[in-house]
Amino acid sequence: MVISRDVIIATGIAVLTFTRVSFEIRPSLISKWTTALQVITIAFTLLNLQADWADPAKQSLFWGTAAITVLHYTYVGLHILQSGLGNSSRKNDGPPPNTGK
Repeated sequence: MVISRDVIIATGIAVLTFTRVSFEIRPSLISKWTTALQVITIAFTLLNLQADWADPAKQSLFWGTAAITVLHYTYVGLHILQSGLGNSSRKNDGPPPNTGK
């Protein structure tokens, strides 16, 4: 999931660059939480606990981390793409109308 997240981010940056959409990379609070959840998931997996509750907890961490990561980065990427494409189409419409000033 960690590698997939980085691939998604790199792909998103490539798409935005290719489509000439300007963007600013600013980590959100949710992205910091997804990173923390990924680190917790990795640490929990490496501990390899043998308790009865460990496997269900591990599966919950896997699925929860995956869902939050994919949903968040997909939402952010689509929002940036839609905002950027909207702004770039307005820039190409020609000069602003004369306001009489």
